[in-house]
Amino acid sequence: MSDVSDSNSQYAEDKYGYPPHNRDSRHSYRPTSVADVEGIVMTEMRHRTYKDTKTFLATHFDEKEIPSAFVKAVYNTLVSNKKYIPASPGSRGHWAGLPLDPSDEKGIYAPLTKMLDDITGECARQVEELTKTAGSSQQKQVTQHFDIVWRDEHSRSPVSSHNDSADIWPDIVATFKQAVTAPARKGSPSRVWWRSVHVPLEVKKAANADAAVIQIFRYIRQSLWDQPDRRFMFGLVFARHTLTVWHVDHSGALAGVPINIHENPLDFIRVIVGLAVKSPEALGWDPTMQIYFDATERLPRRARASYTIDPGDLADEGDLYKTKWVVTLPKPDWDPSAAKSDGKDNVGVEDGNERFVLFLALSLSRAQAIVGRVSRVWKAWKWMDMHLPIAERKVYVIKDTWRNARRVVEGALYRDATLSARRKGSAMSGVAQMHSFCIVRINGDKDTTLVAVRRKLKPSGKPLKLDTNQFYARPNGPGSPRDQNVHVFLDKDVFDEDPDEDFPPPADRIHSRLVMATYGWPLLQFHDLPELFGGVHDAIKGHRWLHNHGILHRDISYTNILLTGQDAPNRAVMIDLDNAIAYETHKTLADDERSVGTLAFMSFEVLKSKHYFEGDSDEPEGIKHNLVHDLESYFWVLCWIGVCRKGPGQQRVVTSMPKSQRDNWQEEVDTNFEEKRPKAIANAKQDLILKPKAFGASVLDLLSPYFTEPLRAPLLQLHNALRTAYQKHDYSDKLYETFLKVFDDAAKSNVATSWHARPGHESYAEMEKTVLHARAREQLAFGVHQPALKAAIKRNREEMTGQTVIGPVAEGDDGGAGAQPPQARRQKTMY
Repeated sequence: MSDVSDSNSQYAEDKYGYPPHNRDSRHSYRPTSVADVEGIVMTEMRHRTYKDTKTFLATHFDEKEIPSAFVKAVYNTLVSNKKYIPASPGSRGHWAGLPLDPSDEKGIYAPLTKMLDDITGECARQVEELTKTAGSSQQKQVTQHFDIVWRDEHSRSPVSSHNDSADIWPDIVATFKQAVTAPARKGSPSRVWWRSVHVPLEVKKAANADAAVIQIFRYIRQSLWDQPDRRFMFGLVFARHTLTVWHVDHSGALAGVPINIHENPLDFIRVIVGLAVKSPEALGWDPTMQIYFDATERLPRRARASYTIDPGDLADEGDLYKTKWVVTLPKPDWDPSAAKSDGKDNVGVEDGNERFVLFLALSLSRAQAIVGRVSRVWKAWKWMDMHLPIAERKVYVIKDTWRNARRVVEGALYRDATLSARRKGSAMSGVAQMHSFCIVRINGDKDTTLVAVRRKLKPSGKPLKLDTNQFYARPNGPGSPRDQNVHVFLDKDVFDEDPDEDFPPPADRIHSRLVMATYGWPLLQFHDLPELFGGVHDAIKGHRWLHNHGILHRDISYTNILLTGQDAPNRAVMIDLDNAIAYETHKTLADDERSVGTLAFMSFEVLKSKHYFEGDSDEPEGIKHNLVHDLESYFWVLCWIGVCRKGPGQQRVVTSMPKSQRDNWQEEVDTNFEEKRPKAIANAKQDLILKPKAFGASVLDLLSPYFTEPLRAPLLQLHNALRTAYQKHDYSDKLYETFLKVFDDAAKSNVATSWHARPGHESYAEMEKTVLHARAREQLAFGVHQPALKAAIKRNREEMTGQTVIGPVAEGDDGGAGAQPPQARRQKTMY
């Protein structure tokens, strides 16, 4: 009996034969819990969260955008309508209907929501009045960009486009009047989408605004994940009688000084009005990215800002991976055949712009973050090709990311490696080809966090210590021994300032986009063993090609190896230079992120800065990431595939194993690949490298049946090669040759080429055909312009049917494998 289950109903395939795309970045498919999110947020925002920022209001809600005369007009009407009661002898000013001494938070939600709607409604009325007054100076300065409505959502979570999102909800949200029709049961109230949350607001009955910091971060993290066209967000905390405004971006968070809404109603109104009249880009929206609509009988194809659309009306059925976007980028102005470059950071500015239609997301999982690169990847067509039949449109891959501004943008690394090869007369292979890249510009200015987003506003004081101990110990009564203390709970989320003097200032991040001309399939969608081994072989050659031209990749994982369907030497290519460096000129920065890469596949030496065999490094900066560590990562990728995958395109689900074996398998996978603590997973990797018996028990003995014989010998050879290299510190080109020979021999071996044809292996042959079927269906659904890929589809059909295909693959052809949906599973986090 097989030790795996062929199906998992929780992840049913879509019409193209793939599971729903909304997975997170873990190697398992466990839904995200609130505790997961809280831990991640506290780690991300450590050293990056500042409150009581001076001039915050003047910087982000300034007179130019929100004229005081306009704010005063809104205030006067609210006073006239007795919404706000001004101070009088013996009476303080206060907002009518809002409890001044609430007994609980529930008593605040409804009156606060109504009050916010009153302010927003009066703002809209004032703008309408101004439009009727010709020549008004205010009219030239005030425009209502957003028709927003405030909603009490304290008892239900907004609808997410990701089915593994945490079950969290803000108390109140500002959303758009046209965007509150998410599917609900008949008779139940409509619900808000996370992708339409304009601003979240958290309510606390206590006067301490710090109490909601982590919650606001959780909401903004989820919103940013569901809003690819959002660059940053504001969040609000209402604590008894004060409003604190948080500005959260990919460098961290700043908060203004709390506003007492009863004593300073004009400042309060300024903030609420600003959320409707400030420009979209000033409130975090990305004007260079809009929703795509196909042409109709009455209208041509077009693009609209997402905040003007009800998500329930989109054709993507709530699946953000299928939402079509339009982005505008500069045309390429560099010549890949040239031998030099002008070194511009924006490729193509002089030659004008070109628009792309992003038609299918390949990876949104890395956008599950506030701080960092938050990389996202889509397949795309050119706008100018949209009139063509799908099969004739060339497919591109577009990556959007926020890179540390002191590092070279990814596109420049591709460009420089290509130009270096041209100068040396070296043909590029095993590396994806770039079309263009650019730094995103908003109103002509580079989109950076510290300048464009924060408007050069600097933090005041030290960052908050988000892991502040929430308990203190006091003696247990008079005369008690000193060690008998009572731990007293102070108050939830009371944060001290961080006493650490070595924390770095917030890192500036620059928004960039990369367009790749190479398209293919992720490594986990290999259709047979020769393609797996041959693909990794060519990817390693691509790694060596990059290394020979000054680039070290530093993030080897199954997500960064792309199968092309072509012949050697490009059966697979390396992609994603997000963590790569020009190693000859690279300098470590004091505030660099810890060792980079995909944790599951990283070397002990990189994680611990210690040698496998000699303990601590005697190098001043510790052990530098070099080529042997990347080659080790290829090794761990193969180990993970062998242990955690059933075979081509299928996840391993060990439901049929005896409990003791299943528990052992899960423990080993958790320890060696799923562990999230860098020190713990480093120690596990050290044991596996230094102890061959441990490697045998933890990896080789746990290989899936499909991989047991074909993969065992190659893994042993690679293990021995790595141990020898680390013992001798021999990291020369000979190690490349060893790895390449192991994979080349494995790809050509009789075991690999005949594995599916052996008696009893009919299920293996069926898995392989299923992957080919899924590939063909995808290409027919989304088009393929590259001749090599068309030829691959043709070969795939021949392999599936045993018949020779004469002529091109026709549009609408399903690849000859019948109409049944395939069971192939695709990972989403790659080009």
